[in-house]
Amino acid sequence: MYNRTTLLITFGIIIGSAATATAASVSGCQKEVFIPAALDCAGNTDSKFADFSTKCTHVPARVEYIDIECPGRWVQVTNIAVQGFSHANACKASGLKASNLNGRVCASGERRPQQGGDWSKIKYSYGTKGNGNGFVGGNKIEPRSFSSGSLRDGNRTTYYNTYCYDTYTSKKNNTREDQLVAVYCE
Repeated sequence: MYNRTTLLITFGIIIGSAATATAASVSGCQKEVFIPAALDCAGNTDSKFADFSTKCTHVPARVEYIDIECPGRWVQVTNIAVQGFSHANACKASGLKASNLNGRVCASGERRPQQGGDWSKIKYSYGTKGNGNGFVGGNKIEPRSFSSGSLRDGNRTTYYNTYCYDTYTSKKNNTREDQLVAVYCE
């Protein structure tokens, strides 16, 4: 037989958690929690044991939703050829804030993450190369500017682009596949 006190404590934890979950705000992310069926023997005052002969009621199983910290996700970026591109502004445009996943903040065709929310939705519009560098993404967003033309004849044009690298990358070759395609946000 189950000790009535243990049964009541267990039931109290389940009910207390469910009450908290249903009263919690729904403004953030939520997680489904399965609450198993239980017996409520709180009205059984005749015995110190849950002998199930009097005043116990069955509480059916149910699903409750609890607020959790929103997990981060990869957000596709398209406007990387502008002066002043920033991780924070890219996330803000999606209603999120800049974040990182174990220090990783960016994705490119050479640094392709395979973890974090929405990693499988990243489109590598500049192509892919290499073995993905561990499939964790890059940890450094690096804007670059390039000029073409001559200052003498006034036809000098400056182009901007943004790349995704690792701090330990020794040779930055600025290929199409190194161009930033996604940032990590939460």
